[in-house]
Amino acid sequence: MWIRDGFISLVEDCVPDSTLSANLLSREAPITGALVSPLEAESGTTDNTEHTLGTISTDAGQYQLVPALVNQYLFLSSSMAVSSASLCSRVRLRGEFNLIAVKQVWGRLMECHPMLRSYFHSPASATKISDFSLRVLDKVVPPEPAVRDLKAIQAAQQNALLDAEEICWKSNTWDFRCWPLHRFQVFILSEDTFEVFFVNTHLISDGISNQIIIKEFVANYTLLMQQKSLPPTPYS
Repeated sequence: MWIRDGFISLVEDCVPDSTLSANLLSREAPITGALVSPLEAESGTTDNTEHTLGTISTDAGQYQLVPALVNQYLFLSSSMAVSSASLCSRVRLRGEFNLIAVKQVWGRLMECHPMLRSYFHSPASATKISDFSLRVLDKVVPPEPAVRDLKAIQAAQQNALLDAEEICWKSNTWDFRCWPLHRFQVFILSEDTFEVFFVNTHLISDGISNQIIIKEFVANYTLLMQQKSLPPTPYS
């Protein structure tokens, strides 16, 4: 894997790197896989019902209850005030796109990073932010990644569309009582070029952590495309 012309190439093995920005989802081109509009997916509710957009494994349903961290109080309060605290990272890859590999890597990242399996819970009796707790699910199945095929439009149009969707995602509404609190989307730009977007609420990951997740995504995806086994998880 190596950098060429601002892209990460998957054809040679090297130390992975990433180009970060944006926070995107497109809604005007043919769809491959499942697509959920951010406004539909994140509409939220005002009651204390718990929701999931992904799938909690049937032999799981189990979770660890963790008190909300003090440094999460600020983001919880700001999320309740404006319903938005979105972050987003973006990497453009040059190489073969494989949806099955994307799903496998997403699942592995959730195994390695408990915050990607987490959502917040507030009891009906909650009167202050310290009453909130974090539920870390033991086993989950990632939602179907949203994939958008943009090969039919010119590069300038692709970039303009992505820039517009960045604005959309930056004001995205997250229901922090709903798992997952992150998303992966893929935009296919040409036969050998695609972009991956990692979108999340600031409650579960910051900018530096997002860079780690993107680098691990690229490294693990490259291993799978080279028909190599993924490294064991830290909990194996």
